[in-house]
Amino acid sequence: MKFLKYTVILVLGFLIGTTAGEIMRLLLPEHFSTMALFTSNWTHGFSNLHYNLRIININLDIEILVNTFSWLGLIVSAMALLIREVRTK
Repeated sequence: MKFLKYTVILVLGFLIGTTAGEIMRLLLPEHFSTMALFTSNWTHGFSNLHYNLRIININLDIEILVNTFSWLGLIVSAMALLIREVRTK
């Protein structure tokens, strides 16, 4: 149960960091948002999966945007978990 809880917290930290980085990139002035810190992002995922059945058509496409702030969010959430684990022992 602990493993699942920690995995969810780390994934959420990663996704929140990604979202924060994209929001900052959109809100900052152009000369700041063109810095390498905000523009170094890439997308991981798989292409569209199409399932054409007789009564339903299913399209599935999942991609995860990865930027510098997603790694920052992952590090912050990992440090928070580490501190919490050390304090409880």
